Amino acid sequence: SDPVDPCSSAKARIVFRLAEHRSTMRNMAGQTSADKALHLLEVLSGEPQGMALRDLARHAGLPAATAHRLLLVLRKRGF
Repeated sequence: SDPVDPCSSAKARIVFRLAEHRSTMRNMAGQTSADKALHLLEVLSGEPQGMALRDLARHAGLPAATAHRLLLVLRKRGF
């Protein structure tokens, strides 16, 4: 029996996440900042306890920096 590469499942998860992220980014590419900000609010509305920025950005299909910038604007506007 061949030894199992302990990194193989980790590598597979990374490859899957990258493919998922690229797919989501293509879907978000044509959207305006307003679309993206509203999508962040929609994602957050389903999480009464809130969520980490990294998780929110991933669920919304946005880079963390973009999600952070949009959240700052939303907070400034009273959301």
